[in-house]
Amino acid sequence: IETVHLGAQARSISRAKQGSRDKVILCVSTIEPRKNHHTLLEAYNELATDEAWESDWELHLVGNRYAGSPDLADMVEESSRKNKSIIYHGVVSDEELDLLYKRASLTVYPSLVEGYGLPIMESLSHGVPVLAHNEGVMLELAEMHRGITCIDMRSCTALKEGILNFVKSPEQDR
Repeated sequence: IETVHLGAQARSISRAKQGSRDKVILCVSTIEPRKNHHTLLEAYNELATDEAWESDWELHLVGNRYAGSPDLADMVEESSRKNKSIIYHGVVSDEELDLLYKRASLTVYPSLVEGYGLPIMESLSHGVPVLAHNEGVMLELAEMHRGITCIDMRSCTALKEGILNFVKSPEQDR
């Protein structure tokens, strides 16, 4: 048995402190309704039509299918077929997930309801800033840890603007 400490210290997270990262947005979450993948995919696809968007960014999705919502997982897979900058990995090993966090410049955690939000803390432990919902445990985590920006994840417009703000100002301390 080994203890693993995740994001235990408040830290300032910026592009300069992250080092050189890829233009990768990472979302780690089971594909189920409360995790809000629909809004994330809608916002990301709308970014492609925004003249301020840099088209070389990629959205990587990691997570298992949820038996109660096979249509949602099908939608995620269909989105990745239609838009080559959306990569759905499904379930990955711990080593693969670690590599994805090391590549990521930003993680998006669009979940609307959580008990804790472990991927938020995993992201912070890798020095990667997070966009998360502005209610519940996600807001509580943001109040305790630097590096989390909270927005209304029910709003496609707010999520699109949150991602775009990060892309336009990655050096901003969060």
